[in-house]
Amino acid sequence: MFRPKSLLSFILAFSSFSSSAWAQATFGAEFNFTNDLIDRTAQGSYVNSPESEAARDRMMKAVRNACANCYIQAKENGYGVKTYRVTYPDGWYFDIATDPAVVEVQTKPSTVAEIKLYQDRIQKHIFDTAASVDLLPASEIMGTHWAGSHIHIGAVSALGDGVAAVKLLKNFMVDFSNHPELAMGIFSADRANAPPLGMLPQAQRDAFAQICADVDAGKIRSINTFARRVRKEVYNVTIMQDWAPSTKYQAFNVNRIGDRAFDLLIQTFEIRAMRGQESSLDFLIQTELLEARIKHIQSLGKSIEVKIPNVYMSEEAKAEAFYKYVTETGLAFDPYVKFLTPAQRVFLPGIIARTPSLCRRIF
Repeated sequence: MFRPKSLLSFILAFSSFSSSAWAQATFGAEFNFTNDLIDRTAQGSYVNSPESEAARDRMMKAVRNACANCYIQAKENGYGVKTYRVTYPDGWYFDIATDPAVVEVQTKPSTVAEIKLYQDRIQKHIFDTAASVDLLPASEIMGTHWAGSHIHIGAVSALGDGVAAVKLLKNFMVDFSNHPELAMGIFSADRANAPPLGMLPQAQRDAFAQICADVDAGKIRSINTFARRVRKEVYNVTIMQDWAPSTKYQAFNVNRIGDRAFDLLIQTFEIRAMRGQESSLDFLIQTELLEARIKHIQSLGKSIEVKIPNVYMSEEAKAEAFYKYVTETGLAFDPYVKFLTPAQRVFLPGIIARTPSLCRRIF
């Protein structure tokens, strides 16, 4: 994590983000790996177990063997559990940690360009070394509908600041909520861990619509205020009533925005309803889509209306909504076919035939 050592260093770091030319959005991964033994012996919400800690240590040793010029440092995370930070000579890093029923790898916040640059590194030193110590991508054990491999998006890097930032965050969250298929069968369908906003009670959906109206009316002028009101008025409940905090267990999480425990430049909003990555390519195409969607929304130059359609959609409706979600940005759909189930893919020829698109690829 970036921790400025002084007020001067913070000012210098923050000044690099000109309000007229913000940096590219950064994305942080939570790659999850497990096996039958770790999954079977996990104890509820405990972030570690003897089995997961042993696997974490084996993975660290495999990384050390695979990357001779990497510096590996042991430290403790916020839960008081040992983690390993693997740092490269160029400054890029990842942490090997544990989370319930998994070994979790958290990457340095990186732009899409950096993720593409380091794609081979991520594959060889994370996914391949995990496989070498009998750790599989968690989705292969828990199923593709499970949501555990979340993606954090840098708030400052993606949004900027001030009124423009809060409008963009609002529009992106509205857009995500207007596409419940993402959290109901495309990227995941984990209603306990990452339910879409459309699954919350009507009172919460109405509160969200009012918050968005207040943004449009100029009554909310910072992302901190927006996030605080979402947490207080919308995310005061979640599907699993005994899971706490309720603000965490949502498909689109804003817990770190305005949280003083995190420096400004590492505050994030989190996509929790995300398909578990099974390769470095999966992470790349997911972040390319999120970045393209942010840019698409920004290019519209208008407020996006809160619709939040019925979350219980047919497989054809899910496939069609996702096809539009991707191709409206100008991206080709080819790489994203893999996120459709066989039952959804059968509808693609008809969807493509009747849907205007910037993408002209043939499947």
